[in-house]
Amino acid sequence: GLVYNFCTILRDMFQVNVLAVEYPGYGICRGACTEAGILANAEAAMEFATDTLSIANSDILILGRSLGTGPSIALAAKYQVAGIILVSPFTSIKELFHLKVGRIADFLEDRFQNLALAPKILSPTLIIHGLQDALVPPEHGRKIYAALLSRRMLVTPASMTHNSSLLKDIGS
Repeated sequence: GLVYNFCTILRDMFQVNVLAVEYPGYGICRGACTEAGILANAEAAMEFATDTLSIANSDILILGRSLGTGPSIALAAKYQVAGIILVSPFTSIKELFHLKVGRIADFLEDRFQNLALAPKILSPTLIIHGLQDALVPPEHGRKIYAALLSRRMLVTPASMTHNSSLLKDIGS
């Protein structure tokens, strides 16, 4: 899909296999963007990796960015894997909207309750959250980090925004 170049660079740089999941309504994946649809695609990818490709959970790293942190956290709360990498994670959709639209967000159904699922993650977790992220405040990443009970690391590049390239400044 639309992340092919990024996945190719990850594959070549780290000498790993990459299985990228696109979600309904994003990239080239057709369908309506719903929490259920996104979680179903993520679960299908996990089942394909473990059942069809016979990859052990202990050999799987899950990487999610922004909206992708929702299904990534859901999978990591259900399966113990080698590790999970979260880039610009949010605590929940409702809390994120609350910052943008105030009390109107109280009328929304909460989706992707990442903060509530974080303590269920048993796998080592890396959170990368840029301090210049104007879409998902870095405080969301800090809250998820604080809720984790597993081995964890938080990296907060000073100049990283929400859409900064992860591979542009390898040093950070």
